[in-house]
Amino acid sequence: MPSRATKLDDIGTAKAASDSYDVENIFLSDEGWVYRHYKTSDKSKFWDEIIVAGEVDSTLTIDGVANTPVDAVAAGSPTFESVAGDGAGDTKQDIEYSADFSASAPTPPATGPAASVSLVGTTSTESDGSITATATTSSNGSGLTVTYDVTSNVASNLAIAVAGSGYQAGDSFTVAGDTGVTGTVAI
Repeated sequence: MPSRATKLDDIGTAKAASDSYDVENIFLSDEGWVYRHYKTSDKSKFWDEIIVAGEVDSTLTIDGVANTPVDAVAAGSPTFESVAGDGAGDTKQDIEYSADFSASAPTPPATGPAASVSLVGTTSTESDGSITATATTSSNGSGLTVTYDVTSNVASNLAIAVAGSGYQAGDSFTVAGDTGVTGTVAI
């Protein structure tokens, strides 16, 4: 049964300061411990989530701590668990942190044609000689073709024939039909 006396066991995982699970968004209702999720910064719109359900006995007092729940439906402005001066929390609710963060999208990595290539895997299945304009496969870019030399099943002198497009710096590629020959691109 949820109660203020068992608060640590019931909601002890709540953070003192968090923008996603803050103890100062939790209150004891007649239905159990409730987390209030605000939908607007002015706190005029919200939804409540019961995080520890159970009937709360409002007449119960354990070790001098009274339960005093509020009606979950009528709780327009409930008393949250942490208030200034009680030593827990930081007096900010989770909605107050969100305003502190800028909501800018991360910058996507630069892409472009391959400016240079580096040989990584050198085991070739081709006959000795020069291999010209061979296609490659990569998880990002496309259209890169390369030339290279083969001596005794070892590839060397890797160079760009066609630069392709859409590559990110450091992308790996595999030579089509000669899967032991691999490399990376710089853009």
